[in-house]
Amino acid sequence: MWLLIGLTLAVFYSSQVFAVEQSDDFNDGGKNADKWGSDQIKGKGRLDEVRGHLEYVTGGASATDSSDRPWILRQFPTTADWWIQIEATNNTYPSVGQWSSFGINVRHILGATNKESGNEIEVELAAFPNSITREFYAEFHSNGLFPGEAMMGTPDFSAPIRISFNSATKIFTVSYDADPGPNEQWMAFGTFGVGSSGGGTCIFGTCNADWDLNDADRFIAYVFGYSNSMTVNDGEMYGDNFKEDGGVPWGGPVPEPKGSFRFAFPANVPLLPFIASITGNYTGTSPPRVMRYYNIDIAQDESGKLIALGTVEGIQDKDGNSDLSANVGSVKTVNGEPTVQIKGSFAGTRDNVGVTISGTAAVPAKVTDFGEGAEGFTGTGSYKGKVGGVPFAGKNVPIQVAAPPGGAENVKKDWSMQLDIASRQDAKGKSYLVALAELLLPNGDTIGFPEKKTKYSAAKGYSLSFKGGTNTRTSLPDKKTSISIKGMTMTLQQDGSWQPNGGTITYQFLGQKGSGNLIDFIAP
Repeated sequence: MWLLIGLTLAVFYSSQVFAVEQSDDFNDGGKNADKWGSDQIKGKGRLDEVRGHLEYVTGGASATDSSDRPWILRQFPTTADWWIQIEATNNTYPSVGQWSSFGINVRHILGATNKESGNEIEVELAAFPNSITREFYAEFHSNGLFPGEAMMGTPDFSAPIRISFNSATKIFTVSYDADPGPNEQWMAFGTFGVGSSGGGTCIFGTCNADWDLNDADRFIAYVFGYSNSMTVNDGEMYGDNFKEDGGVPWGGPVPEPKGSFRFAFPANVPLLPFIASITGNYTGTSPPRVMRYYNIDIAQDESGKLIALGTVEGIQDKDGNSDLSANVGSVKTVNGEPTVQIKGSFAGTRDNVGVTISGTAAVPAKVTDFGEGAEGFTGTGSYKGKVGGVPFAGKNVPIQVAAPPGGAENVKKDWSMQLDIASRQDAKGKSYLVALAELLLPNGDTIGFPEKKTKYSAAKGYSLSFKGGTNTRTSLPDKKTSISIKGMTMTLQQDGSWQPNGGTITYQFLGQKGSGNLIDFIAP
């Protein structure tokens, strides 16, 4: 009796350890970062978990568009049997020169290095050009070569597909379920041998290639959507009810996103708060009623404060100097746009007549078209003073100032940031990630920020904050400039590079600030 109970318990616990299916029904409204890694994208292909399944879409018509999503919960051994399946749907209608498919891709990785060997196999539900039916299709790659393929026509636009591995024979089998529902009926339409004994039968081409598998090697699974020279819209192609059995815990590290990334203020997103630099030389003649020539240099410092230096015809300060100098206000962000907030006072003479004046004004730092080729700046202001002892005043008076020739060109809003994320090693040889940034301001100054340690989260991406940089022109610290990135998630491209695919960016410099969607700032 005790022997029987012991055997029963052993069988029970063995089944719990070695025969546990893992799955994803794509019903949680977003990617499960514990199960899926960063998408590998080519062209404009995209995978979105929406409407209870995993959809592939592309708004472009590139020669090749695709998106591959890695299953990171488990890898698959060379020393045990396993299978992977998904319900694929393909409602596209390719024309001549076009192609589309949704399926499973399995890649061989080398145990010693955890790197891909170039050997892979995939099974998919494909749509061929000008065909009203679909094809169960499989292709086989060995060291970058394409030795063989298998296919079988089907009238169904939706069907479960599966790839399985026999560890004893080292043979992959690709199948479809001929009876979807509770009574599965898997029908093989091709086999591919990857061991020294071969054994594959795939109809087209060579069905065998020795991958030189050893016990330490593993396989990685991806689900993918693919299209060639065509647009795929929402709801046309997707997968559902992903399942696998026989997977083992991940045997190597998930790659960490690294590389160089450039961000710049976009010219084609008008609602984003921009930051203005109005530093420059302004020359011209004041409005016709006064008609005075002026030559003024405006300097805007890192906090947005404005200093004016120059001359105005007929104007002298209280000491009789015609070279004038004054703090005249600052530039701040008001209601999402840069605004010149003028505030100051003057005591001196105008044409040898005593003048005192003080006032404030608020003028958005953007050029307005006045019509008939004229442009300038508009705002409101309040002032009071005396000329020759005669008082004058105005409150909330509309201001319209024509821009002097070339003056509008002084208003600059272009800025960019170079972000580098790289690996470092400490004294014990342990690797860690660092981020460093360089910010090019609208006024032409460059602020360099020292590198700092960072970490990447598959769920939350990178969160980075840069401040306390140094102005490389003056070698002085800049305590007023900062820029931060939150939730920068990354996508692994098929060429091995990484591309940001989400997050927000917040920026503050030259006395102003703004924020926006990080994707809008990705430089071409």
